[in-house]
Amino acid sequence: MTEEIAHKRHFLQTFRRWEALFKRADRGDVQAEKWLIADYYKSLCHLSPAGLEALTDELKERCTFFPTIRECLEVTRPRQFDYANRFYRLRHIEEIGSPLLLQGAQAMLAHMTDDGGNDMKDE
Repeated sequence: MTEEIAHKRHFLQTFRRWEALFKRADRGDVQAEKWLIADYYKSLCHLSPAGLEALTDELKERCTFFPTIRECLEVTRPRQFDYANRFYRLRHIEEIGSPLLLQGAQAMLAHMTDDGGNDMKDE
């Protein structure tokens, strides 16, 4: 299984978990459900599995009803240049294309793993 397929599968599991956690009025249309999941994935695909778990924890505290894409993005949106934010995937930083930024992010992640046992490396 490729990394991308594994990531999509984890996202779908998370989305299904949200359906169990939050009230949602628009269930029923299978085709609309497929488009909805695709739109959520397109907007949130930058999140690592750990980031999705952290998002789920935050949403449980904030939401009664199924969160909108906008609500999810507001929760995960880091302050400007906060690349150590738990919602970023290391791959996203690699795509930015700055070797210096990548080195700094890797050093921060290594430091976090060594100090607190919080393994935040990309899955």
